Amino acid sequence: MDIVNIQALIRARRNVEAADIDPTQTYVQIGVFQRGNRKSGASDANTYAAYAIALSELGGSISLTTTGTSGLATLVGSTLNIPQYQGALSLTTTGTSGAATLIGNTLNIPNYATGGGGGSIATSGTTLYSTNPAAGPGFNTSNGIAFGFQSGFNATGSTTAVFIGYQSGYSGVSAVNSNFIGLFSGYTSSSNASSNFIGSSAGYQSSACQLSNFIGNNAGQSSLNSSGSNMIGSYAGYQSSTAYYSNFMGANAGRKCTGGYVLALGHNAAYNSGTDTGNTISNATIISNTNLPSYLNRAAATAAITGGVTGNTYLYYNQTTFAIEGVRF
Repeated sequence: MDIVNIQALIRARRNVEAADIDPTQTYVQIGVFQRGNRKSGASDANTYAAYAIALSELGGSISLTTTGTSGLATLVGSTLNIPQYQGALSLTTTGTSGAATLIGNTLNIPNYATGGGGGSIATSGTTLYSTNPAAGPGFNTSNGIAFGFQSGFNATGSTTAVFIGYQSGYSGVSAVNSNFIGLFSGYTSSSNASSNFIGSSAGYQSSACQLSNFIGNNAGQSSLNSSGSNMIGSYAGYQSSTAYYSNFMGANAGRKCTGGYVLALGHNAAYNSGTDTGNTISNATIISNTNLPSYLNRAAATAAITGGVTGNTYLYYNQTTFAIEGVRF
């Protein structure tokens, strides 16, 4: 193929601009591979037969087509064809759970909000509640709040009540002006007006414990006829009965207690964990031995109780005088 000296053409000012070129009347020189007579001369292995081709044959704008729905894209001449692999989509919302699906041109996204895994905020009367599911029979519709799966479900006669947590206040009958906060708090309880049950299963299945405060996991669970009481601590007042106007403070304090007007302070106060029995005496003040150390006499107590915090009195039991005494700092 003939050699063209580009630099010589430039020096001779034999150059043109694109605007001066008619692609159909302008030709360029190319070497073309042809089987059998690929090379033009045996003496020079790097030469090819020379041909002329119109510039318009080498390029130009590409047109796009979308014929077919499968297979590879093709470029034939200046035509690029890309098959229509996916047609226009139509949307459906069938079902309430599971993954979204694409079948053909149909995209289905389940309506999760109406299924068991979703929820929303709604009002019923003057009650604000979460729907999952919606309110059950007997659901209070007057000035209440119910958030959590089946919270306040079938809570008959529980006006102006607040139920927050999974099944909190479920079948909580006549819980007027009460607050049940925590998993299963106040679950199937009854006649607990103006009470506060705070903690997992606090006040669970309790009855006739109006004007009471049960705070802590399982505090006041299954307590009966214990109105006007404060049970604070894990399992405080658990399965207590007729423990009206009592105050239990500490884990297991007042557990299974059947006495009224009782003040029980400390871990296991008024409860024997070894025999699983509770106090039966009413009008009593009880301090757990775990929280009240015992000494032979005052000398032994003052020798043992050292390094106390200034401004505080440390109580102990005097075995000689059979009295509760204290060491002041």
